[in-house]
Amino acid sequence: MASLSPHDDVAHDAAPSLTPRAPAPGAGPILVAEDHPTNRLVISRQLALLGYACEVAEDGRAALDLWRTGRFPLVLTDCQMPEMDGFDLTAAIRAEEKWSNRRTPVIAFTANAMSGEAQRCVAAGMDDALSKPVEIAALRRVLQRFLPDDGAAKSDETPAPPPPTAVKTHPLDVSALLALFDGDREFVDRLLAEFVASNAATCDRLQAAAAAGDREGTRLAAHKLAGSARTVGA
Repeated sequence: MASLSPHDDVAHDAAPSLTPRAPAPGAGPILVAEDHPTNRLVISRQLALLGYACEVAEDGRAALDLWRTGRFPLVLTDCQMPEMDGFDLTAAIRAEEKWSNRRTPVIAFTANAMSGEAQRCVAAGMDDALSKPVEIAALRRVLQRFLPDDGAAKSDETPAPPPPTAVKTHPLDVSALLALFDGDREFVDRLLAEFVASNAATCDRLQAAAAAGDREGTRLAAHKLAGSARTVGA
């Protein structure tokens, strides 16, 4: 998920007054809260390419339970999830932190880069936001900013940047995906198979909700489908 265009201004001008403390070297894995299987696969692979371990929760409530173990120096969270969304997850974390001397950096993934979502994330107590699909270079910059001494094993080989933007004649740019994942064709094939399988049910829900005149159900299904489609460059 590219970094938001107002990324630096938002992070510095409206950042919470309490600055997150850098964790000790080797402090633990990154906690990822993401409900969509395709997006979970992508962020896990990107973190692995950057040398970071992670644990994944499928919704905010599960993420909160994991966070309470105290093993995670940073949280990456989707904004819209079932059970508990990223905003409620952050609010719960900040509320519990009032009774301790710890403060965990929380970074949002948002599909609404142009709708003021970054400002909403910061106002909710998050520390920064990345727009979907996340570019690996933007993810690296954010992690290095909030985990400067994390002790993660870093690869000497830097993942290749995405190729220059070109006019697309196909709904899916596989070359861009290969660039995002360091040319790993086996992983890209696995990712696309997961994308098709996990979105079949979402397409069915979208069609059923639209046919029934369920506007909220249609919106939620369309949002989930669009977010995962952007993740794979479709």
